[in-house]
Amino acid sequence: MSCIYCFLSDEMQHKLKVKSRANTLRFEDDLYHYKENFIDTLLKLDASSSCPVCHNYKNNQEVVLYLEEIRRDLQSKEKYIATIFDKIIDIYVEFISKNHEKAYCKMINFLEKYSTNYTSVNAMQLCKPMFRVRSKDNKYDATDIREFFHIPFTKRYIVGNQRYSVAGQPMSYMAETLQIALSETNQTIDQVNVAMFFPRYSSFYKKGMYDVSNGLFQNLNAEISEAMTQSSKPQYDNSFFTFSKKNMDKMIADYILYQILQYPTKEDTKGVFVQEYVLPQLMMEVVQNKADWLGLQYQTSKPPKYVNKENYRRFPNLNYCFLIPYENDTEYSEEYLEKFFYVVYLEGEADVELEKVKEKIEECYEHCRAAQSKRYIVQEYFHYVTNVQMYLDELTEVNTEEYTKRKEFQIEKKLLYRFLDKIDSVICNPEKYCEY
Repeated sequence: MSCIYCFLSDEMQHKLKVKSRANTLRFEDDLYHYKENFIDTLLKLDASSSCPVCHNYKNNQEVVLYLEEIRRDLQSKEKYIATIFDKIIDIYVEFISKNHEKAYCKMINFLEKYSTNYTSVNAMQLCKPMFRVRSKDNKYDATDIREFFHIPFTKRYIVGNQRYSVAGQPMSYMAETLQIALSETNQTIDQVNVAMFFPRYSSFYKKGMYDVSNGLFQNLNAEISEAMTQSSKPQYDNSFFTFSKKNMDKMIADYILYQILQYPTKEDTKGVFVQEYVLPQLMMEVVQNKADWLGLQYQTSKPPKYVNKENYRRFPNLNYCFLIPYENDTEYSEEYLEKFFYVVYLEGEADVELEKVKEKIEECYEHCRAAQSKRYIVQEYFHYVTNVQMYLDELTEVNTEEYTKRKEFQIEKKLLYRFLDKIDSVICNPEKYCEY
């Protein structure tokens, strides 16, 4: 058996979902089986100190006690957890047995009653590198950024049925890293053209994204990480932090909803209607009808195999789905495109050494400080440069040294360098672009 930490991981939940697939081919039956397996496994969990997997923390008594407190609390919520499953399953059954409108209203009611309202990502968190890839089929202009942004409004008939978007509705899916973009499309770097987007804070500062990710597990990891480094003592029953006993009812409700929204499809799934996509698409409708959300942030179901993945640390695993505003006089949403910085990789470009990218980062910092000394407002550019630095640091931490020699990393370095060069031209001329 496993402990509470293992139970809350996506790996364990994926196994439970696969195990829960029913022979009836009805998704509602899958969900009822998942509910039973979820609760049954939760009630049979081992003590954290005896878990054969999580051996790293079994000698840290504070962490063990902390996890045991969480386990006992969640086990005491058996009836509540069953209710959450029933409420979500009822939304799906409403959709297939009655009508779309009633199911949508039930989704709204569920979120209002059971959601934490902590499930949003602000613009500052979004302003970082994002990647798009397209197959090299020679049927489009690979130097035109619009070809990477979204399917043209005039070709909406080729927009397929995806988890968080309905057929015929162009959206823009971006990945947190180039590795994730390749993993999502099941392609190698030699099979694709690459573009990088970087949201502008000044364009999005009033809005955010709805976060459909394993926030409960991420917060748990953060608490354990701090405890393992002895920087703080974990406290489950507290009145200070979001992750706490007093908030667990809504956090576990969000967690269960997230797991169901990410329910894997069967390998032979085909057709216009995909059972597992009903609830995610209803979720996207909720987001679409709320004016202050840009779209959804969600975890990839195909995470790259990071060699240096360690317990308790975050590793890149996110995708972003941007809602594209309709424009009736153009093929693309040109106005929305300009809310991003963007760079297209040109095949055959000379490589840029990592040291040169780091030097460019320092130059940008220096130019930001110079502009700031003249009282120009350049805080968002400081943030952009910092996020490039963090991206490079994180990428080299989760991969081996061998990755830095691969074509993927050469392309990432080049795109980041060209992005820095682009914003540096703004930073060096603050009188043209920045407020005083």
